[in-house]
Amino acid sequence: MLPSRALANADEQLDPDQLLHAITQIPFIVYTILTLLSLIGLMILSESKYGERLIGIDIGVCALFGGYTVLSTKALSSLLSTIFLEVFKQPVGWILVGVIAGTSIMQVKYLNRALIRFESKVSPI
Repeated sequence: MLPSRALANADEQLDPDQLLHAITQIPFIVYTILTLLSLIGLMILSESKYGERLIGIDIGVCALFGGYTVLSTKALSSLLSTIFLEVFKQPVGWILVGVIAGTSIMQVKYLNRALIRFESKVSPI
């Protein structure tokens, strides 16, 4: 169970300046670097012979893209809650829409690739 302070922070509404400040913090930068390196590695493996044998590679790519989709959706939702349609006058609003669209497309691509390569009853283990 999360402490009440953690729950309060999860529902905190951010304005564009607060959002930009949050994504320039060291923990988020480290998270981004680690997940992007993991994504690149898994995408390379997906194109190799290992991608043909291991379903976890494509599912891992899908999951990592999903993390960015969720974060961007939460950020855009927060901005829409605070400044509504004014968010689209800010560059950060359009960047979030782009990230949501791009990561959603990549999720579908890699999930579809996994479904084509493997029967739906295959276990990832």
